[in-house]
Amino acid sequence: MPEIIPSRALRPDMPFALAAHEALASHLAAVYVWAVFLPQPDRAHEHHQMRIAAKRLRYALDAFAAILPAEIAPCLDDLKALQAALGTLHDLDALFVSIEDAMIQGKPEPGNRRNEADRARKARRRHSLDTLLGAIAAERDAQQRRSLALWQDIAARDAFAPLRHALHTLTALPRDGAADPTPPTAEDLSYEK
Repeated sequence: MPEIIPSRALRPDMPFALAAHEALASHLAAVYVWAVFLPQPDRAHEHHQMRIAAKRLRYALDAFAAILPAEIAPCLDDLKALQAALGTLHDLDALFVSIEDAMIQGKPEPGNRRNEADRARKARRRHSLDTLLGAIAAERDAQQRRSLALWQDIAARDAFAPLRHALHTLTALPRDGAADPTPPTAEDLSYEK
């Protein structure tokens, strides 16, 4: 999913409300796409992508705040909490990989002669890193479960319903100085301009 918003979806001549709708709807959809992987503990890359999607949605909400209703404020709080939980999860994933790399670098090369003191020091270091790696793995698993529980709570409360409602109303906002809100025409929504 290299492009969250296809370049053809936004145009310079597009009304601001319609551009907001396109951007916000796309970012919200991306959060839901990546959320499918959250129950799978071994999908670190996808968990990180969900964090990025949540961050993009949050920043887009900030960018379009002037035309959004105040009712979406709780959505921002939920996004911040989700982003923080997934950020901690990513930090633990990165720490785990760093320690694994340190363990690999500490392995002796074949044929390398070392004295007994070196072997004992390396064994203690290896044991310490194994213990640390186990503790980080346990904390990472717990954080993944916390992130999943948070997401399940957000989904169960339908916390983004106010945002979806706001997206629906964005397409009905007046454009180009029109007095009455009108729904977008097929031409407005077309990518073929």
